[in-house]
Order: sequence, then structure tokens, then C-alpha cells
Amino acid sequence: MRVLRSLGIRSWVASALLLAPLAAAPVFGEEDGCQGGDRVVPVTAFGRPQTTFSREPAATEADLQRLFVKYESDLRDVLTLAKWDGDPDKLFEAVRAGEATEVSLPAGTEFEWMAFRKRGKAACVKSIMWKGAAPFPAWQVEVESGAYVYTLTIPKTCLNLSMTSGPGSKRMVPPPTCELKATFDAATDVITVRGSTDGAEISVTSVTEPSMAGDVARLESAGENAWSYKPTADGQYSFVANARHGSGSQNTDCSAKVDVERTKPRLSAPMIGAPDADSGLITIDLSDSEGDVEITGITLPDGTPGDLSALTQIGPNKWTFDPGDTLPLKPGDYEYSFATITKLNGLEEASTFTASVTRDAVAASWVFRFFGASADAAGDSLMVGPTRQNPSDLLSPFVTTKRMIGDGTGFGLGIERLLGPRLGVELDALFLGLDGNRIVDIGDDWTMSSPGVDLDAISVGLNIHLTPEKKYDVFVGPFVSSVSYGDSGFNVTEPGFGSELGFGAKLGADWYFGWQSKWALGTAIRYLPITAGDDGNEFDVDPLVGTVGLGFRF
Repeated sequence: MRVLRSLGIRSWVASALLLAPLAAAPVFGEEDGCQGGDRVVPVTAFGRPQTTFSREPAATEADLQRLFVKYESDLRDVLTLAKWDGDPDKLFEAVRAGEATEVSLPAGTEFEWMAFRKRGKAACVKSIMWKGAAPFPAWQVEVESGAYVYTLTIPKTCLNLSMTSGPGSKRMVPPPTCELKATFDAATDVITVRGSTDGAEISVTSVTEPSMAGDVARLESAGENAWSYKPTADGQYSFVANARHGSGSQNTDCSAKVDVERTKPRLSAPMIGAPDADSGLITIDLSDSEGDVEITGITLPDGTPGDLSALTQIGPNKWTFDPGDTLPLKPGDYEYSFATITKLNGLEEASTFTASVTRDAVAASWVFRFFGASADAAGDSLMVGPTRQNPSDLLSPFVTTKRMIGDGTGFGLGIERLLGPRLGVELDALFLGLDGNRIVDIGDDWTMSSPGVDLDAISVGLNIHLTPEKKYDVFVGPFVSSVSYGDSGFNVTEPGFGSELGFGAKLGADWYFGWQSKWALGTAIRYLPITAGDDGNEFDVDPLVGTVGLGFRF
């Protein structure tokens, strides 16, 4: 080691004299530990070739790192001799990491021990004090090992590793701070645990769930020093964390507690839409439920199980349902029952709800009817006479004429305007061909003929529907008819048939071929009290007419 020239020849001689006893002492292995210790050895210069640890100076940090690699074995021997209670690996790690700082140590700086070479071997001496005229340049490294921080000094000129004396050379590392907080988010059903420390790291070491131990392995990272935990039950959860310094010897525990009350699964009141006019699909909306809803079964109105394939999910907790052929054709309200399981936060709730589906009657505003008719007349007769066959001849025979109108058949058609489910106004036309009989007595002779009579009636009536929206539609009501008679077949010289206005009543029923069919078999009975004849020569016709035909609603 070269001598510090600034110290001069006198300093060199003094240092040589001071270190001479060390050079003459036994080599490493001849005694246990560092030499000296019974008195403070003053040093005024570094660099004596016999004692310098490295002939190459550690002028730069790169030099220091290189020389620590080159002399690692010898430096470890020194640390063993000095009985340094730190971890040598920590020292070499700090130097490799570039944690050494440049310092200038003044006169009076004491060292607990210092490395040197004796006959080329690593050695150390205790109780050294720098007595140089000027501060000496050095590298200083703070090494945290165990519960302490050590300050080690390496003079740049000689690499004589040393440990300073005094309170700052070995100081206890304060325990790391440790703070832990736990919060519960009911919306996500997750506990979030956050820790903080001024140490190197913090980790959760234990979890306690309500009435049982938790599983640390279920913690998931939620960022730096943050974790998430999925609760399994309501109650209080406890978390314990441990904060550590880098060495791991100093650590602190902390804990946090949080009360968990999770949102329970709940099925909302269903919102059931009316069947779509085109597709017939029904919308089932359970989107206000707490949790995920699964429909597990369907019960049809007749009590039998339904097919789940009739459901199509169109959104969260929202479906369409196709009742299809399961909805009875008969108009009315029908109950469908749905079994559900609602899941939330690991909990399940089984429930059922019902949906009322309405089968509307066929929408119709008009009814058209075409029918055949059979009439039963009253059978009354009209007697005319006796009168002279030739009124100007008093000897001509007397003539008596008897006229009668009997049964007949015909057809008719009508159209009804529905004013509501129970009321309608009908306009119809009835065309009957009635049988007629005429008996003429002339003196002792008589003749009989059967001329027909055409009866045409145009009627306007009020229909009162007694069984609306059923497969059989029974109706009753009054009507007014304008009746006219066509060709009577009687001698035109005899009293004829005129037109008249009559009031009647009707009872009818339309028997639809199906609940949703527009076609029906129609029947009716109508009674029309009318007379025939004129000039006071009238007789009752009063036909009772029965009709059978087809009806069509639209």
C-alpha cells in the first residue's frame, strides 16, 4: 500500500511504528479474533505495504465492487475474526447494489475493529482511532441485518474494512409499522383488505370467518398490499397481517375486522306483458329481482307440467314465453305457474309465481247470417159472400168464397252490428212462399184451388246477447218488420193483400264451430203477429218462423 504523501515522512514513520507490533503478532489462525483491544491504537496514515488489504485503491464505486469480488474470501475471514454479528451476505449485497456512499472521516474517528494484512493473511485489530492531520476519504455502507443496522467503513486507499465505534455504528432497527383495514361491498359481495407499512412488505397471515377458521389461500390480489376475499356467510370476519423489514427479523402484526351482511336473493313481483298481437309471445320481466333468477319448471292451467323450451331468455332475468297450444281456446283468464331459483352471494331461494294469460274472444264487430226458413201460419180463414154471381141478374146463383193461408218455406239473410258484448242491432230480410187455399161455392157446385202467397219482410231488431264470448251465443230481442205480400194467386177481383207494419220477437243462437272460429251454425225462432186482407176483410197470418243457417263474424 502506498503512503499518503500529504502526511509527510514524519507521519509515515509514526504509522509504521504504531503498526509494527501488529505486523509482528501471530498470523490468522494463531489466535482467535482480532488483535489488541486493551488500548486505543492511533493511526495517522494508511498505506503501509505490509498491512494494506489491497494494493489497488477503491477510488470509484466500480473499483469498490470489483475489489469486493476479488477479495471476498479474505473479507469474509475478517468478518469472522471480528466476530461481526451481522450477515456477511447482506454486506456484499449492499456493495453490489451500489449502496455505498462516499464520506470523509475527520481525525478522532474511532473504529471498533479494522482489517489489515499480516504477512499477507487477513487479520484485524481492535480499537483504532484516526489521528491524521486531515480527514481521510472512505466508502461507508449501512447494512441492515437482523434487528440492527451496522455502519461499515472502507478506506479508499487500502480497502481495510472496518466498523466504526459509537452509537451510530450499530443501531437497532425500529419495528415496521403495520396497519390493516377491511371493508365489505354488498353490491359485489366482496371483502377488500388493504394494508400499509413502512417496512419492506406486508402480508395477511390468517383469516377468521364467523364461527370457523378462514382460508388464506382464498385471498386474491387486488393491487399493491390489497386483497379481496369472498365471504361464505354473514357475520364478523377477522384478518391478521404481518409487516416485515427486508431482513425479516423485525416484524409487526396488525389486524382488522369487518361485519358482513350480504344482500339476500329476492324474487321481484313479475311483470307480465299481454300476448303479442302477431306472435302471441308473452314477456316475463323479473329484472327487479335481487340475484340471478332461473326458471326451473312450468305448470300449465290444467295442472300438467309445461315445456321449458317455450321460454327464451332475452335479457337479465327477462324471458318471452310462448303458450302456444297450451292456452285454451275458450276466452278467459288462465293461470300459468313458474318455479324459480334465485341465486345471490352463494345463497339460493326457491319460489314460484303465477302469470295470468288472457284468451280474448274473437274480435268481431259484425255478424252476417244466411239461413233457410220454415213458417207455420195461424191457419185463420176469410169468408167472402154469399153474393150473386151476377149482381144484375137476380136469378144468378149465390157465390161464397173462402180463403186461407197456410205454412210455407223460404230463405233470408241478415247482418248485425255489435255495439258491445251484449248488444247488437240487426237488419234482415225474410222471403217466404206460403201455401194458400181457396174454396168457391157457386149454387150447388164448388171448386177449390191452392194459390201461393209470397210474404216478404224487412226487419230491424235489437239483439240482446245472453251468453257473450262463449262458444254458443244465445240472443233474444224485439224487432219491427215491414211486410208486403206478393202475387197471391187469388182472383184480382177479390179482396187483395196489402202491406203492413208489424212488431215481433226473436230467440236465436249461434253455435260456433270452435272457441276461436269465425263460423257458426245459426238457429232462430221468430214470431210475427200480422194480418192479411184489406177493406175490413182481414184474417190473421201470425207466422211462427224457424230458421237454420250459417253465421260469420268479422
